[in-house]
Amino acid sequence: MQRSQRIAALFLVLAFLLGGAVGVSADRAINPRAPKNCGAVGIHGAWALMTKDWDISATQQHAIDSLLDQQHLKMVDLYAPVRPALDSARAKSDALSDSTLAQIRVILTPAQQAKLDAMRKDAKQRADFRRSCRDEGRDTTAK
Repeated sequence: MQRSQRIAALFLVLAFLLGGAVGVSADRAINPRAPKNCGAVGIHGAWALMTKDWDISATQQHAIDSLLDQQHLKMVDLYAPVRPALDSARAKSDALSDSTLAQIRVILTPAQQAKLDAMRKDAKQRADFRRSCRDEGRDTTAK
């Protein structure tokens, strides 16, 4: 019985991590450009790398940046009607994950619980940072 509980717990942790990876991918797809202080994210980050590899001139870079900024504004407008639903789904997903992880904690030893808590704290900090970058980007487009 103990082995099946461990396998179930491992499965749930893997499902949680996979869900997080899918969530990060979806967040990046929905938010194609984060402010520069948040790092190279999305298409602007890709273009920044290609600029060096492709020997893009300053004039070309300016024209491309303008096009990408226009695209970003259109994407923000496109997702504006569904943003509340996405935020609501994220809240429900977080509640489901919290519930599952509470059940997993019961199975883990205190040392394993501490590792899980550290992993969750780190993941939360990274998610909060990404969201603040996204929200900062949303604020700058509204100005």
